Amino acid sequence: MRKVGFRDRAMQVLEQLPPLPAKATDLLAAVASRDIEARQLVAIVARDSALQPRVLELANSGLFGRVRQIESIPHAVGLIGPPTLRRYLIQWTVGGVLRDLPDVAGWDAAKFSAHAEAAALLADNLCDHLPVGNGDGAFVAGLVHDIGKFVICAEAPDAIEFILAMRETTPESVSEIERDVLGIDHAGMSSVVAEKWRLGDDVCRAVSCHHEPHRDSSSGEIALSFVLSKSDAYVNGLGLSFLSSSPDASTVLDWPGYQSEVDRALQWFEFGKGQLAISKQA
Repeated sequence: MRKVGFRDRAMQVLEQLPPLPAKATDLLAAVASRDIEARQLVAIVARDSALQPRVLELANSGLFGRVRQIESIPHAVGLIGPPTLRRYLIQWTVGGVLRDLPDVAGWDAAKFSAHAEAAALLADNLCDHLPVGNGDGAFVAGLVHDIGKFVICAEAPDAIEFILAMRETTPESVSEIERDVLGIDHAGMSSVVAEKWRLGDDVCRAVSCHHEPHRDSSSGEIALSFVLSKSDAYVNGLGLSFLSSSPDASTVLDWPGYQSEVDRALQWFEFGKGQLAISKQA
């Protein structure tokens, strides 16, 4: 049975979510390209007094095999590397807003972050090795793809178990079930947040379609929504799931025609995942 008025209430919650500050929006725009160079990152960090100590702390954290104290931003950027530092900058920016979400029943911020960060990292690694036309948005799309679940926890917590149970017993996607029960799905709500935060059309589309990538009309050999779908399921299969069911988990990442590229991406993912775990303990 559909939750009467849930869609309207959900939109009200989405409207009340904190916006990305202008400074955060500018930073995300500055680091949008996957091909960003070290000199560009040095300039970005050098003009942001809040970022400088964080970057130096990261460079000196022991994650990057440094042998002496790193005291300059250029040295820190060179040691960390542009792709990795870009990910950290995006994670710090988006994560800062997500941490400000209010406490609601059923919302586990730690589990959400663990799932989102792992999915973001895997999607980004896959885009390093696969012909994804809109891969620049992979990491940020991974961070926000499930934020719509916050709204379900806030406005329809009693529906969560029913939706998950239905997913175990029917061939419908979780998005189809959520639309049947609630009138809107968490992927669509996550896309509204991505639009509110001006993350770009490619990110909004990928997030909206990550449980139904066949609906994505993006051009290019591989759609970002398909990469995000694969990443989401694989991370769930690793046990880093959040409010998901077994049909949305996979313990293998098969990709006919691209298996060698995927295997290399998984090797980099395992390395990056280890860094992520160490950085959270630091």
